[in-house]
Amino acid sequence: MVSIGKEMRMAQIFADDGKTLVSPHESIRPGRDWGEVAKLIIAGGGGKPGHVLMTVPGILKNYYKAVAGKIPIILTVPLEPQYVDLAVKMGAVAVKWSYFGPIDKLPRADVQRFAAKCDEAEIPFYYEPVPMTATRAEGGKNITDPKILLQTCLAGASFGADFIKTEYSNSPETFKEIVKACPVPVTVLGGERISDDECLKRIKSVIDGGGAGGAFGRNVTTHPNPDKIVKAIMMIVHEGASVEEAKKILE
Repeated sequence: MVSIGKEMRMAQIFADDGKTLVSPHESIRPGRDWGEVAKLIIAGGGGKPGHVLMTVPGILKNYYKAVAGKIPIILTVPLEPQYVDLAVKMGAVAVKWSYFGPIDKLPRADVQRFAAKCDEAEIPFYYEPVPMTATRAEGGKNITDPKILLQTCLAGASFGADFIKTEYSNSPETFKEIVKACPVPVTVLGGERISDDECLKRIKSVIDGGGAGGAFGRNVTTHPNPDKIVKAIMMIVHEGASVEEAKKILE
């Protein structure tokens, strides 16, 4: 049976081209008002389909007036079923849970139960598995090996994820194989703060590889002009712009 609730919410996340830009804005930073940054993020997207803001419940509770009715919201939550109910009550279009670490230590049964709860509540599950050589506390590094990323994404789909966010395999050719094999949309994380040129080249490479878009947080929220960098990324994701064309927005 088709989950109408999920379909309605997915249609708010992805544009007709099947792509999206997720703008994670999950921290309150001293000296920079969260709501003002959110307004710039929203302005950069221009109200166009395929642009979503991602935050956490506590921040949305305090700043909902800055985003209500202006942009769809994904909530990052713990792997606990009650947060699915909370996300529905708060009007979110999806819930996101992240795992950074060795894949063999992933709590698979808990992920499957969480996905089942999302199915019951008819809200999409945005799953972020990022395979690492060891835990962060142990100094682990993100893995970009295409074979491991493919296994990770396929596992996510088998657990019940509706769309996925993971590390990038560093080339359109290798990423294309991951996207082709995975039955749900795959987006990439933006990662650490990098130069504008590197940021735009990263998302361009993802789109050229058939990816469904990306989630760029620090490269947007800590940018001197969040509205301009969002607009530039959106041009590449949804309009097929080149890096050079998109960079003109930042001039």
